[in-house]
Amino acid sequence: MEMVSRGLAGANQAEVGTVEPNAVECGDGMVCVIGQELPSLTRLRATANHELTLHVHDDQLKCIACGEPWPCERASLAAFTLGAL
Repeated sequence: MEMVSRGLAGANQAEVGTVEPNAVECGDGMVCVIGQELPSLTRLRATANHELTLHVHDDQLKCIACGEPWPCERASLAAFTLGAL
């Protein structure tokens, strides 16, 4: 699945055309670039990965970050988020 990234159309159009050959005008003064992920999705993926590295279980199956029974709510939400992306 191709992702679409949006940038300001007010940017130098010649630069957009040379840097991103897949840039197209997508309305409302926005330029869409086919094949790039939205920055907000990149940030969301990085946050979810970070949460999963922190919220792991110990020998008693308790989360070492928050002490809750594992999988804790934060680990579950992070795993769900990564699955949705």
